[in-house]
Amino acid sequence: MTNFKKTSKKTSNMANKPSRSHLVSSLKSRIEKDGYPRLQMMLMVLMTGLIGFLSSFILLHSGMKTMWLRYLCAFGIAYIGFIGLLRVWLVTQREHVADVAEAVLDIAYHSSRPSSSSISSSGDAIASMNQLSGQDGDFSGAGASASFDDTGSVSEPLIDLSEAGNAASNGSSYGSGGGSSGSSSSGIGDTLSGVGDADDLVIPLAIAAFVLALLLSTLYVVYSAPMLLAELSVDFLLATGLYRRLKKIPETAWLGTAIKKTIWPFLITALVISASGWVLQNSAPGANTLSEVLTYHEAHQDAD
Repeated sequence: MTNFKKTSKKTSNMANKPSRSHLVSSLKSRIEKDGYPRLQMMLMVLMTGLIGFLSSFILLHSGMKTMWLRYLCAFGIAYIGFIGLLRVWLVTQREHVADVAEAVLDIAYHSSRPSSSSISSSGDAIASMNQLSGQDGDFSGAGASASFDDTGSVSEPLIDLSEAGNAASNGSSYGSGGGSSGSSSSGIGDTLSGVGDADDLVIPLAIAAFVLALLLSTLYVVYSAPMLLAELSVDFLLATGLYRRLKKIPETAWLGTAIKKTIWPFLITALVISASGWVLQNSAPGANTLSEVLTYHEAHQDAD
């Protein structure tokens, strides 16, 4: 009984301080139910794209003509703007999220607190187990035995493997006998035509990579918005000291969480967009923007 009292006391102390993961999970469910986290994230992503576009425009007119470098710098500025938008969301939604989180904490506390009836019933169960452990018990069981007769035999193979191997070798020898000179000459022609086709596909592939990288990163951030906003809210509220039940954390904890959860999709997208800008600019000498690249290739196609 003494050990059980210690365990119940330890459980009540844990109920007073629920774990961060439990609070994040509960807050995520409430945010999805009561708000529109993905819609809000979509608006933030659109504003981030606007910041990136304006940054690229300003850098271009400031003398940065290299497309891949300008795209990379503009994307970095846009990412800083995205982190700032997350901060604005946390400040504006702080009171609402604090009320929701406080309700979640109260529910977790009352649901995990052991009642007196459960303590008494658990004590009776422990006492009965102690009584049973003092008695001698004789357990015996009868096993079932069975004999298996090896009456089955391995059936003969339906196909003679040696004959199949001979047929395969004969077929391969007939197939490799002719057409070697014709395949070599046709391969050279296919290679030369493939080089011309590759030049025509450079621009569509680069633009497709550009658009696909933006689309995939946007979908990822928007889809993970409920969990991201829940984690940021918990860290932000803990950093501001609004919760006395949980240990206070550094004020920059939310920033570390935001970077950790979003840096990889933004970084991969930035690299893909920069590489696309490098390919596009090299394919159109003298062009400094995407519109100039398209104009250059249209003019050359009309000339041909």
